Amino acid sequence: ALICLLDLLAAQDLTLGALLKEIPSIKVRAREIPCPWSHKGRVMRRLIQETARNRTELIDGLKVYHPQGWSLILPDPDKPSYHVYSEGFSEEISAALTDFYIHRINLLKQDP
Repeated sequence: ALICLLDLLAAQDLTLGALLKEIPSIKVRAREIPCPWSHKGRVMRRLIQETARNRTELIDGLKVYHPQGWSLILPDPDKPSYHVYSEGFSEEISAALTDFYIHRINLLKQDP
């Protein structure tokens, strides 16, 4: 792999530093939000229903893809809470995605 990388750098007349600068910066944000045990299943079902039009993955939790990033909502197996991880092309996008799902969880856990 290293030899292939060196060949690529030589063929493109690039330094490793220049190549690294071309790679877009990705920002990740993580937060935990409490959710009573009795509400966790309902909240996750509602989130899955709400995001049905988005590209999603349902492995261990709910991963929702957005044009500028994605969010992963994971129920904690040992605590009455969710973990929300968001990745975006900027801090603002990561924060906005995380805040959006934290807000949705807060609303859904109050809605019977």
